[in-house]
Amino acid sequence: MIENEDLWTSDFWVNKNYEINDEAKEGHVGIYPNKIENLVKYSKMINSGSLIAEIGFNLGHSAHTILSNADNPKRFVSFDICIHQYVKPSWEFFKKHYDCFETVDGDTRITLPDFTNNNQGIFDLVHLDGGHKFDVAASDIENSKNLVKLGGYIIVDDTNINTVGSALSVSDMSNFKLIETIKSRSGGSQSAPGKIRTSEVIVFERTA
Repeated sequence: MIENEDLWTSDFWVNKNYEINDEAKEGHVGIYPNKIENLVKYSKMINSGSLIAEIGFNLGHSAHTILSNADNPKRFVSFDICIHQYVKPSWEFFKKHYDCFETVDGDTRITLPDFTNNNQGIFDLVHLDGGHKFDVAASDIENSKNLVKLGGYIIVDDTNINTVGSALSVSDMSNFKLIETIKSRSGGSQSAPGKIRTSEVIVFERTA
């Protein structure tokens, strides 16, 4: 567990060692202040010793937000296809600081169904921010539904992207209650000047 250290400003985020082959990094939750507030809120709502899964790690901004606000999580499982060279070094950094941190490398259309078969209905929180292709998003949504326990939450990111929104719209969410929709606009110190991005997040609670 990291104590007395703000990873947002530490060498982890800015050190050139993580600019592997000068590969450009994708956008991240840090450019959306209210997305961060949303993750903080639900991380604090779940019980101590919780089980958390995140589909889509990238560099780890959202994972850090969740882990640094959840109360002593028992298990945090990170899924990523690892097409970016910086993902695995970032994973290793997290493993050094969080004993509960686990990783699953590969296409979630393959890895997530296998994992779900052995972990049905036990997760308190699933943060879904994976691939945006329709079939990937559809598979991730269905498996996330099976992972989360009664009273647990699924946070689905980027639902304003047509393929993700369409995948969600055809999914049977009858066992879930829509809690809130958060519309986000980029801003703050984490954003690139002059570049405005928008995103939408939908939160569900499992009720049956």
